[in-house]
Amino acid sequence: ADLNEIAKADDWDASMPDTLKRVMVYDGNYVAVPLNIHRINWVYYNPTLLEELGLEYPQNWDEMNAAITKADEAGHQGFHHGGRPWQDFTMFESIALGVGGVEFYKKAFYDLDADTLSGDTMLEVFSELRYVSSTFDDAYPGRHYTESLKSVAQGDALFTIMGDWSVAYFATNGYEYGKEYACAPAPQNDGRHPFTINSDAFGFFTQSDPDRIEGQKIVAKMVFEEKTQIDFNMKKGSIPARQGLDLSGFSECQQISQKDLETAAADDSLLMSFAQAMAQPGAITGPAEDVITTFIANPETTPEQGVELLAAAIAAAQ
Repeated sequence: ADLNEIAKADDWDASMPDTLKRVMVYDGNYVAVPLNIHRINWVYYNPTLLEELGLEYPQNWDEMNAAITKADEAGHQGFHHGGRPWQDFTMFESIALGVGGVEFYKKAFYDLDADTLSGDTMLEVFSELRYVSSTFDDAYPGRHYTESLKSVAQGDALFTIMGDWSVAYFATNGYEYGKEYACAPAPQNDGRHPFTINSDAFGFFTQSDPDRIEGQKIVAKMVFEEKTQIDFNMKKGSIPARQGLDLSGFSECQQISQKDLETAAADDSLLMSFAQAMAQPGAITGPAEDVITTFIANPETTPEQGVELLAAAIAAAQ
């Protein structure tokens, strides 16, 4: 369906990040409207435990590895993970971006560049993935991500990676920000501050019935209205897709997220999530997810083999 009339009247172009328009516009026409922006490359950690261990939040993956090791040696779970395929893939994405950097991420997961997918940097990514996964406890396979959030909040674990819907879990269960949990961008070796996004959006199809067309217009307009964007996202843990709103009533994590989004947009490092099928369609991400889950589940698979498997799976899927 063509939503341009509503988009123009409600100034969608000026109110939506350019990166997000990539999946809302088709052949020059708005065909969908976003309800929110989810950040994917988030780490949740227990700040009290971090302080007890004498650590600062890690800024790169060497520091992250050292912190995981120190927590493990102190009798805590350094990195807590729930081993369902989409959770494995979400973690992989943050590691790939953090280890490889923004330009690597774009070449690998936007361009699907064969040399990048099979190169030395991807080997570093899989080596890091192997290290982190080697620290998982035996109960991780099939575990729901909220179990990881609970372990962090209760001080049993130090870190976990998950999207910002986690904020809703912490709020619902009454955990205190700054004491039982805190959020921070996943460590970044290239020193930049990227932001990987997913978005829940309503897509609209061509209709011939005038009543249905009018109904589409009502829904499309409502979804992008300030009240809808604020009321929904305040509870979901995400931030509004509509920019320029007052987020003073939002949580600390959401306010950090909004500031980081603006920084990333200015730095050309506001990125579509590969793991959440935003950078590529499911035909590409599905086989890639299978490779990552299989790699994590089989410790005998080497990083070199992991690189080969991922490159082959993506090449075959194109």
